[in-house]
Amino acid sequence: DLVHMPEASEYVPEVAGVLDGLGEDESLFLYLHFLEPHTPYDPPRSFKERFVDQGAPVPYAEGDRERIRRALGRGELTPQLQGGTIRLYDSNIAWVDHNLGLIFELLRERGLHEEALIVVTSDHGEAFWQHEDITSHGRSLFEEEARVPLVMKLPEGWGPSGVVVEELASNIDILPTLGELLKLSMPDRELDGVSLARFLGGDELTAPRADLFM
Repeated sequence: DLVHMPEASEYVPEVAGVLDGLGEDESLFLYLHFLEPHTPYDPPRSFKERFVDQGAPVPYAEGDRERIRRALGRGELTPQLQGGTIRLYDSNIAWVDHNLGLIFELLRERGLHEEALIVVTSDHGEAFWQHEDITSHGRSLFEEEARVPLVMKLPEGWGPSGVVVEELASNIDILPTLGELLKLSMPDRELDGVSLARFLGGDELTAPRADLFM
């Protein structure tokens, strides 16, 4: 009752309203925090149906998230239940991806997409029994929890597109990177992250760090 966690689809009309009220000479900063793909894995049925396993005994396309949770809570771990959980997670990812696409289309319709600087990332991944009984997140630093997407679209003319950087980076690098790209006034103190702007030119440079934990 105190906190409303918006669903992915709620952001689309909100963003449309903000864009419609944007003045011709105004700048815009949007921070959109999508709860999905996160528990509860409960996107619309049409997205669940994309990942349904016709051979499974449980009708995952019917949105039986609670039935899966109860079974797992009773220790009834079977390959079908594991697969059903992963399929619900995958359908949640597809639901967020769909709504991100709608927001990007809003930018295109208003002629703002080409000049926009867009960052898409996540704060954690999700574990699904890759390492014994570890599930969800916050319990380990294995790859499935620690490795997340970091995708940046630069404004037109700022650099190449389609560049893949394999060097080690962290979400703490986003702030100094945007600070450098946008020529923002940054804090006087030293930031924990480092700017990744030099990698966006496609140059093969030495990684800004060798390890995250020493």
